[in-house]
Amino acid sequence: MLDQYGVDAMRYVLLRDGVLDTDSSFSGDLVATISNTVLADSIGNLLSRTTAPTFLSDGRLPTLHAHKLSDTDRKLIQHVETAASTSLVFFDGVCN
Repeated sequence: MLDQYGVDAMRYVLLRDGVLDTDSSFSGDLVATISNTVLADSIGNLLSRTTAPTFLSDGRLPTLHAHKLSDTDRKLIQHVETAASTSLVFFDGVCN
């Protein structure tokens, strides 16, 4: 399954549906369903919509100008930048 879906998809499934204090239901069908419906469809659709040519007429993402960002924008960017590495640290701590 790891070769078919990749490490990131497997981690997502385990973090999304895994339960630490009891047994979880896990199957190849569950991985396939989550990979196809959530990762491919939902997240892929979001990526497609935010990078579509109608939204980005020149095909490039707009440049962020730090002096134009609000405090809320800065906090959101900081959370997004650290979310992946933080979750990997916790995930690795649980698995090792």
